[in-house]
Order: sequence, then structure tokens, then C-alpha cells
Amino acid sequence: MPDQSLRVPAFCPICSGLMMGRSTYSWYDYGTCVNCFIYFIEGRVQRWKEGWRPSAEELCRYKEIAEDKDKIDVSSLVTDEM
Repeated sequence: MPDQSLRVPAFCPICSGLMMGRSTYSWYDYGTCVNCFIYFIEGRVQRWKEGWRPSAEELCRYKEIAEDKDKIDVSSLVTDEM
């Protein structure tokens, strides 16, 4: 977890997406933007705290889908390996 005295960065270190105001809590708690929290951490908090991170392939698929937010389907991001 990032030190709360640090500023929230402009871009998420996981997906490189723009950090929005609502990302403050996910940044200080998990070191990600709110979107990465929703797609990669929620439901896997313990695994995340133990060091699990999405693979490069999962991040690539997430970024492709996230380009058009109207087409985001969470089920398409979840794999059996997660």
C-alpha cells in the first residue's frame, strides 16, 4: 500500500489509465485506480495483498475492452487462472 503522505499519481501504475478523483481510496488502499480495483481486485483482495497481479495478457485484454467503456463486460475479463 502506498504511503498516504504521497500524492496520488496522474496515471495508474497497473493499467496506465488516468487516475480520477474517485481513485484516491483505491490508490491508498491498493495502489491502483478505481477501475483496476473493480476489475482486478474486488473479490480477490486477499490474493492481491499476497502479491497476485494480472498477467500482461490480462492487462492487454482489459485495455482493449476499456477503450470503449460501453462494451465492457466484466465476465470477459475473468479467467479460470484468476
